[in-house]
Amino acid sequence: MLAALILGVVFWFVSHPAHLLPAIAIVALLWLGIHFAGIIQTRRFDRMARERSGESICEFARHFRGADFDPVVVRAVYETTQELYGRVDLPIRPLDSFSADYGIVGEDLDDLGEDIARLAHRSMEQTDQNPLYGQVQTIADLVHFIQHQPRLSA
Repeated sequence: MLAALILGVVFWFVSHPAHLLPAIAIVALLWLGIHFAGIIQTRRFDRMARERSGESICEFARHFRGADFDPVVVRAVYETTQELYGRVDLPIRPLDSFSADYGIVGEDLDDLGEDIARLAHRSMEQTDQNPLYGQVQTIADLVHFIQHQPRLSA
């Protein structure tokens, strides 16, 4: 099936050669855009890691001290978010914004929440009944959201 698709595209470009150069230019521009976005993100994460040098999960967990937070939830959020881009050298802060700091929105945030809930032994059923449903903007919001989800039985 893939071979037929490739042959069809090749045949179309052979029969319409004037479209080949614009198509190559569009693909090249898309590739460059993706490549430069990755470079910018890597540099931003490098800068954040330098600014936060010496911070650890301990500082992160202190934000939730005094409240009745499950340390398994706090650790799962911290470690899963940290590992999302393979950057265990990047300390996570509770007030980091998923969209502004990490570029995580929509379904990607939902997937991250599912991964964290699984690690924290929390259910992701009936999330629409969670008081924070649709309001998760920061890492701390996600800790609160997962904390409100029911525990799974062992």
